[in-house]
Amino acid sequence: AELSLSPDHPRFALVDSMLIDKGSKRLVCYPYGSRAETCVVPEGILHIGDDAFVSCNSLTGITLPEGLQSIGNRAFSYCSSLTSITLPEGLQSIGNSAFSDCKNLTSLNIPASVITIGRKAFDECPELTLTVVPDSPGAAYASNHGIPFVYAEPTAAPTPAPTQAPEPTAAPAPAFDPAALFKEYRCDGYDYKLTPQGEATIIRCP
Repeated sequence: AELSLSPDHPRFALVDSMLIDKGSKRLVCYPYGSRAETCVVPEGILHIGDDAFVSCNSLTGITLPEGLQSIGNRAFSYCSSLTSITLPEGLQSIGNSAFSDCKNLTSLNIPASVITIGRKAFDECPELTLTVVPDSPGAAYASNHGIPFVYAEPTAAPTPAPTQAPEPTAAPAPAFDPAALFKEYRCDGYDYKLTPQGEATIIRCP
C-alpha cells in the first residue's frame, strides 16, 4: 500500500514519496517499492536515517544535498544496483554498515569533514575504491580496513599559501623593480643587494 500523509501533519511530510521528519530534518525512509533508478534527496535534509534506503535495488545513483551532516546505520545497505555516490563536503559521520553489500558500488568519496565511520561501513563492496583526503579519518579507515583507495586531487586554494608566505620577508623592495638592483639593504647587520631573480646577495657582513 502507498503511504499517504496529511499535509498538515505536525511532524512528518512526504516529499517525492520520501518520508521526512520536519523537526530534525531527517529523511526517515525512501519508498521501498519504487522502481526509480535515481533519487535526489531534497535540499535542507541534514540526516539520512537508519535503514532509509536499505534494499532499494533499482537505484543506480543518488544525489545528496549540500549541508548533509550524517548518514545512518545501514542507510544504503543492499542497494545492489548503486554504482557511485558523491558524499557532500561537510558530512560528519557515516553509520555502521551504511554501504554494506552494495555489490556494484565502484566509487565513493569520503570528505575530510567526515570524523566518524562506523563498523563494516563498506563491507561486501568488492568493486569499491574510496577517494580520500591524505591524513584524514577516511584515509586511516581505508588503510586500516584494507579497502582500495586513491587520494583526492588537491584543491587549487591551498597551493599558493607556501609560496606566498615568504614574499613579505624576502625583499623590502618590489622584485621586478629595475631600480631595486642598485639599492642596498640591511638586515641583522648584513648589507645585501638583490639579483634580478629577487634573491639576496650579501655584499658586507660584520
